[in-house]
Amino acid sequence: MKNQSWRKPTPGLAAGRMHAEAGEQCSCTKTDAILALKKVAAAIGLKAQSLLLLDTLTAFSKRQDWEQGHRPIVWPSNALLEAQTGFARATLKRHLRKLSDMGLVTFNDSANGKRWGHRRSDGHIAQAYGID
Repeated sequence: MKNQSWRKPTPGLAAGRMHAEAGEQCSCTKTDAILALKKVAAAIGLKAQSLLLLDTLTAFSKRQDWEQGHRPIVWPSNALLEAQTGFARATLKRHLRKLSDMGLVTFNDSANGKRWGHRRSDGHIAQAYGID
């Protein structure tokens, strides 16, 4: 497994990256994506707090991020995620790691580990480092 960031490579990160790349070939609404996830949450062992975090991350994406040929990368800070979810920092990190281990998210890391992004005038992501 090739390490594409400063994170320790894990099978979950590799699976998440594979799912994100495959998802670029599909098109769905973010509402359909989160509803589908909620339907299978219990079957895949997704707990309520992790589901809340995924729902929160999805809310940071825009409609056009879910179109074919695009990826819904979001770049909220940990402080913003803590405020939105009510999680403590350790809880937030634990659930991000759990989602990553499950292959549900992957990380597109910048060189310094900061999350940031820029959108073009049409609203599509031009460049982003964050949670994919």
